[in-house]
Amino acid sequence: MAVNFANVTVELKVKMTGLDSSNTKVSAKKKKVLTSASVMDENSFSNPEMIAPQETILVMPEGNLTFVLPPYSFSSLDLLKES
Repeated sequence: MAVNFANVTVELKVKMTGLDSSNTKVSAKKKKVLTSASVMDENSFSNPEMIAPQETILVMPEGNLTFVLPPYSFSSLDLLKES
């Protein structure tokens, strides 16, 4: 999980260790981001989905992963390793 409190986009580089890509398969890769245009935005009864999680498929390149954190965001990476 990562939080970006800034009003600018932040690029986060993640080094994945402990996964041997030759014999490890990751079956599910998702990125979830919760963000809004203003840090003061909030959900309300009149607008209950003003801030809602956006889920996308995560592309896993070899080596380091670059993850873009939008302004005022809470982000998570979900990886499911096959057993």
